Amino acid sequence: MSKEIEDRIKRLRDRYKEFGEKYGKKRFNIEKFEQRYQNALQSRYNLEIFISAEEEALTELYQETVNPKQEIDKYETSFLKKVDKILEEYDDRIKVYPYIDFHPEANEELKYLYGAIKQFYLHIFPILEIIFGSRELGTSVIKDFSAFYGFIDYFGRDTKNGYSRRIEDYIIKIKHYSTNEAEQDYRNIMIETAQYFNRLSIFLKKQKANIFTEKEVSVDIKIFGKEKLSYIEAIDFTINWIEEFFYNFRIKSFI
Repeated sequence: MSKEIEDRIKRLRDRYKEFGEKYGKKRFNIEKFEQRYQNALQSRYNLEIFISAEEEALTELYQETVNPKQEIDKYETSFLKKVDKILEEYDDRIKVYPYIDFHPEANEELKYLYGAIKQFYLHIFPILEIIFGSRELGTSVIKDFSAFYGFIDYFGRDTKNGYSRRIEDYIIKIKHYSTNEAEQDYRNIMIETAQYFNRLSIFLKKQKANIFTEKEVSVDIKIFGKEKLSYIEAIDFTINWIEEFFYNFRIKSFI
């Protein structure tokens, strides 16, 4: 578990204790929070999403407490509905990506994450290869871009078994290792993914200033919304895709 996640859990506990002392422990029920937290851990739910939902709902509950509009005994039901609504919204965000059900015991979120990365590997990365494989930008740029092949090949390219090597490694953890080790590998995947796309985004933003050509590249209209994009448009699309990816999967804390 990352230091940031631990710190945010601690802040939530501190706020529950503080608000419970001031406004009532029934309304700000830390025991209920701990139950939800343990359920999230046991179900291998994305803690970034869980914590964000708890933070938002707790803030709303505090504001409603300071400016009460409903009876005290209705607060718990109202709070749980808020948490559920926020979690449902987060779940809906990741459902815009392809779903790949590669193993019945795999984390559900990871099935969408894998679908998103395969989408990127198949439709977006090849466009970047065309742009940054051009000698017009210089051999140093080509060399710098080559650093982005390893992860995406490991995670996006299918093997003869139908899944990428990264997913096959994770499946091995599920089948032959402990639950804790499989969970740690899931966390490693989130960290690897967040760090890769963060580095790529930084690279694209830096290199965008060096693109002066008016060349266009053919793209998949289903992904890009048109059949051709200029190099700058393709780079901007990729940067925006990464930002939405970070937001939808709530993985920036893994960077």
